[in-house]
Amino acid sequence: MAEEKKKQASKSKATAEKKPAAKKTATSAKKETAAKKTATAAKKETTAKKTSTAAKKETTAKKTATAAKKETAAKKTSTAEKKETTAKKTATSVKKETAAKKTATAAKKETVAEKVETTAKKETAAKKTAEVAKKAAKPTKKENEKVNLSKTTFVKAGKTSKKWIILDAAGKPLGRVAALAASMLRGKHKVDFTPNVDCGDSVIIINCKDVVLTGKKLEQKVRYHHSGWIGGIKETKYSELMKKEPQKAMTMAVEGMLPHNSLGAKMARHLRTYKDENHGHEAQKPEVFEFKV
Repeated sequence: MAEEKKKQASKSKATAEKKPAAKKTATSAKKETAAKKTATAAKKETTAKKTSTAAKKETTAKKTATAAKKETAAKKTSTAEKKETTAKKTATSVKKETAAKKTATAAKKETVAEKVETTAKKETAAKKTAEVAKKAAKPTKKENEKVNLSKTTFVKAGKTSKKWIILDAAGKPLGRVAALAASMLRGKHKVDFTPNVDCGDSVIIINCKDVVLTGKKLEQKVRYHHSGWIGGIKETKYSELMKKEPQKAMTMAVEGMLPHNSLGAKMARHLRTYKDENHGHEAQKPEVFEFKV
């Protein structure tokens, strides 16, 4: 019995010793669980804080991005407005310049018109004064002749006056008579001689049969005529020509001394040559021109 009591006492002691150890393990386990819970809570808090900070950063980034976008949009709008304003200013300046140019041109035109009017008035006044002076001072015939001689006059075509002149070729050299007739046909004996206008007189040459050919011209001088065909040349000596057609020889001599163009041909139409004294131009009232050779 004593042994059993000793065994029970030892068991009770063991159990008593086991109980506080179990309690200690339980408390340590509780502490560990509590520490784990606190650690997990702390982790959760840190993660929550991190997530909140990340969210805050994202929001701030978004805000900064939106602010930057707004600033860029504002800058673009401001630049566009500046461009519009500059364009408007340039347009207004261009309009002002065009208006100024128009006003300047109008002013120039007005000044030119005024100058033209003043010059016209001056010209009219000068003409009136000249007319009055001419009327007041009546020049004499000698003064008129001097004034006319000091001026060079040119005759226009169609405003010339022609006379009929008779040249007597009897006993005179053919060349001298032809030269005088050519100068009269051209109008060189007139004061208003114009070389490019038919301003001469009509010339009648009579007594061509009595004209004189000096030297050996009657035997040596030959008149040639060609028909245009091969071998179509014809020649006649002046000894024969003066017997058959003396007026032809005179006409050829005068035409050779006139200009060889259409004006010379026109002048040659005013020449009349006759073999003897009969000419038949009494109606034209010709004047006899006496000359010596």
